[in-house]
Amino acid sequence: MSDAAFEELHQFARALGIPRVAFQGDHYDLHEVGREAALAHGAIATASRDLVKALNRAGLRRGPGIVRGGVDAVTHFPAPTLVTDRLILRQWTRADVEPLWVIESDPAVMSFLGGPVSKEVTANRIDSNAVNLAVRGLGQWAVERRDTGELIGLAGVSGADPRQPFSPALELGVQLSTSHWRLGLGAEAAKAALQYGFAELDVERIVASTPLHNIAARRTMRRLGFVEDHEFEHPEYEEPSRRQVAAWVMRPTSVRPALSSAEPPDRA
Repeated sequence: MSDAAFEELHQFARALGIPRVAFQGDHYDLHEVGREAALAHGAIATASRDLVKALNRAGLRRGPGIVRGGVDAVTHFPAPTLVTDRLILRQWTRADVEPLWVIESDPAVMSFLGGPVSKEVTANRIDSNAVNLAVRGLGQWAVERRDTGELIGLAGVSGADPRQPFSPALELGVQLSTSHWRLGLGAEAAKAALQYGFAELDVERIVASTPLHNIAARRTMRRLGFVEDHEFEHPEYEEPSRRQVAAWVMRPTSVRPALSSAEPPDRA
């Protein structure tokens, strides 16, 4: 943990070889070898009770109450925003529940995603993503058109379901309303999310999956550079979407992590 700023913490973790995606909201977890390396680089061993007090004083504590509070608990926290030629990938608000539910109750949109869901499921999804974006810097963004401000879906990178065979991994997901299909907007949102994942979260590989019969999505994945790897049974979906194909894309050599790997600060 840092008692000064998250940027200090991220720089220290980077110097220890810990990727940004491992950030747990206000700390990084260390095994015993990692703890010894951190101490050797200048970290100070501190009692847990004192650490929590220091985090609270610095305004850096991200406790369980934030998770329970959902989107309403993180409105004052900064969250990453991505801007493309036609889209804004932004943090969620409570006002997004209704328009996203309209999208997620459309059988055409959800035909490859397990079927339409209730408004409660949509609201819970927004709460989860809002907290993850604010606290960990990863998750599914609200996708908004720049010209109209209309919410047209979601896109982003988040931790894969641990029951999936390629987990642990960072997984790309994109979901848009039917009126915005076949315009290249899904690929545009996906490219922005991939760039963020590689540069900001410092991962070497990002995965994606889709039902075998979703030919359009598989074609888009290939255009984005994904290589199909293996088939598997999705634990949450029924036929015909249960049988899925997993694919992966590696970080381009032109994309380097955003965080410096310079010598760590004196304290962390």
